[in-house]
Amino acid sequence: MELLLEMEITGRLHGHFTQRDQTTSISAYDGHAALASLSKATDDLLQYGRGECFWEMATGCYRLLFRHAEDDTVRIAVLWANGIVTGWEHILWSECPAAEWTMTVRSALEAVGGDFASGLRDATSG
Repeated sequence: MELLLEMEITGRLHGHFTQRDQTTSISAYDGHAALASLSKATDDLLQYGRGECFWEMATGCYRLLFRHAEDDTVRIAVLWANGIVTGWEHILWSECPAAEWTMTVRSALEAVGGDFASGLRDATSG
């Protein structure tokens, strides 16, 4: 599983999950908060064996779920909801080695480094 994070100058964040030859892309209108949330979810995965975060958009919300499974595997689910009536729709389901996933997330966060650091300040000062 590969993860590419891209921050627009407007602060919108795009995340691209690639497995084999398929890419699933998601976005968050508040990129700094989304980065902080992804970092916390990854920390929670390491500490508690599970983590989740939400990436908000004007038209709905993405929910990212990480669960530590047997054999040091992490299960990754990305869901989308645009209202109470429709509920959560799976848009990505994957498994990979837990160490690989945490390293992938950390590398992606580091790649947007300066923006991420300012996002952490913004998210913790509110």
